[in-house]
Amino acid sequence: MKKYTLLFAIVLLFMGCGLESKYGLPEELPTNPDLVGVWKDVDNGKGMILITKKSKTRYTLEVVFDLNKNDENFKFEAYDVKIGNQIILNLLQKDNNGQNINMFYTYNVKRDTLTFKEVVDNTSEIDKESASALLNYFKNNIDKKDFFGESIRMVRLK
Repeated sequence: MKKYTLLFAIVLLFMGCGLESKYGLPEELPTNPDLVGVWKDVDNGKGMILITKKSKTRYTLEVVFDLNKNDENFKFEAYDVKIGNQIILNLLQKDNNGQNINMFYTYNVKRDTLTFKEVVDNTSEIDKESASALLNYFKNNIDKKDFFGESIRMVRLK
């Protein structure tokens, strides 16, 4: 049962009820070498996240549910943005019509521990009407205590 809880948590983290937008945040930071690697939930489930460097500013992020099975994995492109004191990981995925869907997370890497928090969707339609409106929403709300959801901790596999 514990492994299914982990898988559910990972799916919710990357496919959950957080903020989604057709607009992304402005790409501005180089990749963080501390983020690159294979990360596993602290509950030692079979699921994991593989993060690789794609370019100077982009990552490829793959959610792997079970290495022993040939299940479909979820793949994203991602990049970092700094807003206030927070680093935001902007994940991109194409929908069935080929349109970008952007999802947003903050993260922190300390030694071999990675903590993710999803940006909660407290937006109005006005906040999502343009890339500049979305950026203003982040700037005006990022320090509020309900801006981020619950955290998920992962450990680096060596």
